[in-house]
Amino acid sequence: IGPALGSIRDYLRARVTNEELRVLKALSLVTKVGMKGDVAQQLDDLCNLVDIDVQHFRDIANRLHDGPGFVARAGRFFYVTPEVIAQIGFDLAWLHWARDPQEFLQRIPQSLLEPFLKRVARSASNRVRQTVGDFFRGWANSVVSGQLASVETVDRFVTLVEVDPRTYLPTLRRIVEESTREDLTAITGDSIGGRWGPRRSLVWLAEHMAAFPEHFEDAERILLRLALAESE
Repeated sequence: IGPALGSIRDYLRARVTNEELRVLKALSLVTKVGMKGDVAQQLDDLCNLVDIDVQHFRDIANRLHDGPGFVARAGRFFYVTPEVIAQIGFDLAWLHWARDPQEFLQRIPQSLLEPFLKRVARSASNRVRQTVGDFFRGWANSVVSGQLASVETVDRFVTLVEVDPRTYLPTLRRIVEESTREDLTAITGDSIGGRWGPRRSLVWLAEHMAAFPEHFEDAERILLRLALAESE
C-alpha cells in the first residue's frame, strides 16, 4: 500500500477543509475516543492535548460522519475509518503536534494512553514506533520502588503491561522484588477519588497476567512479594 499513500493523502486533503482535517488528525492519534457516558473524559483529554474546543470537535466529527464518512460513531466512541485514512491522519498528526516528541509523549493523558499506544503499534512508521517505545521503556526503567505507592504511576504501568506484557511485566517484577517490606506496605489499596488504590491495581494486574503461561512466573513473584508485605 506504500506507493498509494501519497495519492490517498492528496485525495484526503481535497475532500476535507483545514478545520475538518485538524479534527481528523487529532482523532487519528488514538484507535478510538470516548465521547459520552463514563468515557466522555477521553474526548475532553484529547481536545486539551491538541488545543481544540470540545464542542467544535464534536460538531466537526459529526459532520465528517455524515459527509465523507471518515469518522464513525460506535456506541460511546468516535473513531477514524477506513484504516488507511487513520494511518495517514496519524502521520500528519505526529508531524503537527509532536515536533518535540519527548514533550508531546510526556503530555499523553492516562485516559488516552492505551488507545494511543495501540494506534502507534497499528499505524506508525518504524521510526515513530521506536521513538515512542524508547520513551516509555525509559520511563518504566526509571521507576523506583517508592513510586509504586502513586496511583498515577501504577495506572500507567498497568496500561503499559496490558499493551506489551513481554516488555513491561518483567520490569514491574524487578521493581517489586527490589522493594523493601516498608516500600511494599506503603502501597495501599484504598480507593482514591473513585479509583482503585495502587495495591489493588497491581494485584488485579498480576492475577490477570497469571492466566497466561508465558507470564505466570513474573505474575507469581509479584503476588508473592505483595502477599509477604500485606497492607490490607
